[in-house]
Amino acid sequence: MARKQPEAAAPDESAPGSHAKVSLLSELARRCAPGLAASFAASFFTTLCLLALPLYMFQTFDRVLGSGNENTLVALTALALGFMIVYGFIEYGRSRIHTVLANWTYQRLNLDSLQAMVTGSLNGEARPAEVMRDIAELRRFVAGKYMVAAFEAIWSVLFIIVAFMLHPLFGFITLIGICGLIALAILNQVLASKPIADSREASAASNAHLNAAMRNAEVIEGLGLVKAIGARWQRAEQHNLQVGERGMGRASKVSAVSKSFRLIIQVFALGAAASLILNGQVSPGVFIAIMVILARALQPFEQLIDGWGQWVSAGRAYKRLEAALSKPSAKRATMIYPRPSGLIEVERLV
Repeated sequence: MARKQPEAAAPDESAPGSHAKVSLLSELARRCAPGLAASFAASFFTTLCLLALPLYMFQTFDRVLGSGNENTLVALTALALGFMIVYGFIEYGRSRIHTVLANWTYQRLNLDSLQAMVTGSLNGEARPAEVMRDIAELRRFVAGKYMVAAFEAIWSVLFIIVAFMLHPLFGFITLIGICGLIALAILNQVLASKPIADSREASAASNAHLNAAMRNAEVIEGLGLVKAIGARWQRAEQHNLQVGERGMGRASKVSAVSKSFRLIIQVFALGAAASLILNGQVSPGVFIAIMVILARALQPFEQLIDGWGQWVSAGRAYKRLEAALSKPSAKRATMIYPRPSGLIEVERLV
């Protein structure tokens, strides 16, 4: 009679390193998605609150200064102050969301990467310091302002709509400014982001080699290799600094151009507003309102240009963590000790 084969034991999902890839991609995305969605929705309401400021200026110039009605001024001021208070509460809540997500990401990845760090260290593939650095990089990115800037850049369409409502010319000027900043962001990615990220990674690898050598300091001192290792580390760091300075120089140029471009767009908008006011096509309040609208519409895109290097670094850190956590963990069987038996003697117990 055929014997029944024993069923395969189900994998222990709670064990460290088990289903690491699923933990990184599925668990992380599932836990962070609701918080990021809440932050995205909060960015919509902060944008609406910030729209209250140019509209307050517009109504003050057109209605209050023209009519001299103080009751209208009090009502408009109270309404604008209410929007600013709500903006403060929403801004605080949004920052707390990103802080909580960043801390949870840091703790969860530390837990999942423990077995990967041990296995990688034994195989000589991944160094624990590099894994921890990548986790810290992701934490800084989630808690930082550049992800919020991306959300605000999406909702800047509200400022574009208001600009078109004031006058179609203002809307087209705002669109030209946004398209120009997007083009500069792409240029920054092509010219500067890769050299800066390569320099950071090479410098971290060089420091890791130096730290590994310093763990054998007695042998290095005994063999007289201190100067040789120091010279090799200095050459590597000099090369990394040159690559990083080249990338930083390019990034600084693009950032300076973006700031100058934003100011030029604002000058064009103010000039167009003055021309339209002289021709009687818009009211004088538009002059102040369009300046604030244009500044708020372009600000997120300028922040994305300044922080594009962090986006690249976080993307690379995520890919390295994914590669480290997706490797099969070389688990060793846990030693089973026999049940203790026999006589226990206690002496001089106090």
